[in-house]
Amino acid sequence: MSGNLKNRYLLVLKSLSKVEIKNQLGFGRIAKGAFYLYISTLITSVLGYVFWFIVSKLTSPNIVGLASTAVTIATIAHAFTMLGIPTGIQRFLGKAYAKNDTNILKSYFTTGFTILTLTSGFFACILIFLSGWLANFTGLPVTLLIVAGLLTFTSSIYPIFYALFISTLQTKLIMYVNLSASISRLTVGILLILAGLGALGIMLGYLTLSIISLAAYLILTLKFIGPPKPNFNLKRGVELFKAGSVNWLPAIISILGLQLGVLVVYGFHGAFQAGLYFIAYAIAGIVLAIPSSLFGVMFPVLSGMEDGREKASWKATKLTLTIVVPIALALTVYSKNILSFFGPNYIDAWLPLTILLIAVAPFAMVQGVNILAYASGLYSLVLILGVSISLPRTLLYIVLTPLFGGVGAAEAFLAGTITGLVCMVYIGKKIGAILDGYSLALIFLPPSIIGVILYLVDVWWIVGVPLILAVSLFIYTRLKIMDKKDVEEVARSFLSEKMFKVGVEKFSWIIRILYGE
Repeated sequence: MSGNLKNRYLLVLKSLSKVEIKNQLGFGRIAKGAFYLYISTLITSVLGYVFWFIVSKLTSPNIVGLASTAVTIATIAHAFTMLGIPTGIQRFLGKAYAKNDTNILKSYFTTGFTILTLTSGFFACILIFLSGWLANFTGLPVTLLIVAGLLTFTSSIYPIFYALFISTLQTKLIMYVNLSASISRLTVGILLILAGLGALGIMLGYLTLSIISLAAYLILTLKFIGPPKPNFNLKRGVELFKAGSVNWLPAIISILGLQLGVLVVYGFHGAFQAGLYFIAYAIAGIVLAIPSSLFGVMFPVLSGMEDGREKASWKATKLTLTIVVPIALALTVYSKNILSFFGPNYIDAWLPLTILLIAVAPFAMVQGVNILAYASGLYSLVLILGVSISLPRTLLYIVLTPLFGGVGAAEAFLAGTITGLVCMVYIGKKIGAILDGYSLALIFLPPSIIGVILYLVDVWWIVGVPLILAVSLFIYTRLKIMDKKDVEEVARSFLSEKMFKVGVEKFSWIIRILYGE
């Protein structure tokens, strides 16, 4: 491992361990890591959009529904396989890397790698073995289910590598892996669809993405910490299972509920409605990825901190909300325009999309408190918070989806987020999390008011979307919700000192407009 990389990570931890978080470079590097992580997610999502957009033009909603249902089955099997380890291990990898202890880092990593290799192989074999029975039960072709089994195996191993590179702030590498894998999915999937394979071509495209990701991570890990030799340390394994289980159980419930949304829509309302809901959730997922990215990077960093976790967590939450609230409002107001790009048939998904977008901001707030409790080792509270979200959501999926289709599935998703928000307030007070109601009001009100006005006036979306974002930014900066020092800190982390000074000179007028200075 590079000594410079270790020193940079140590600098991040030392700066954030101060209660006042005075070292501006530290938060800037975290923001930079989160940026690359989000870009990597965005690459996957956007190229996934392109993939599904082309698929929607080349095939019918029925084919989309078949493929999305098969992907859903693989996703459910994947959730059982993971045991929560890729999330839980980040707490230990972050601590080990902060202490510059390569041996402990390797021990945790190889233990996690061994466990996931065994569990993924086990669940993949079960899925393939039961493919005939599942085909009769779901109406899906056996070939799709066999590919789903292979997808379960490959997609359940590489997340452990993903966790390693997040914990060591090497998120740029994740971005490169996602780019190459997503391009491979797009290329292989479209070619196979053109060859007449239909839903099978879509599934093989997904399998290609998973295989390329696994191969790329293996190569990068060889250069980073050496070969991930199979090794099981019982003590480390127990620690990983303990840390992972509090995330795994809620994740299982949540994934079951979320993916049951697609399956139940497919079963009760047909492939067309399943395809509509799948597209709506894919769009909302782009916005949901923003808080997931920032808090994903913050979690291992917070785990290695001595103190100051509360202020660091609130700072990340506030930054996240200033980004996602205006974006979610803009997409909500112009949801029909966004969906029209997929074709006239997909405009009917505007209501599920709108409901899902409403859940974005509460989701971000819940995640801020969740990583604070997780990083502090308060596993029981993490479990309670996770179950408070996933259990109501899953139960409502079962009740609402047969009745209302995609709209019911979206309502269940939102309801689970709201119950989690209520639980988050209780847990936040219990662990001393910072929840500034005044700041939250200033974040939510401006874009909401602007969005309502533009909707009532029926402003063209090409004008309306930038207007919501620009006016929100202006208000946030003028009210000091988005601190000037934080903006400078993030800019310095991306630019050389020379480029930063040149940028300040050339764009000083923008700074004066935003901050009135």
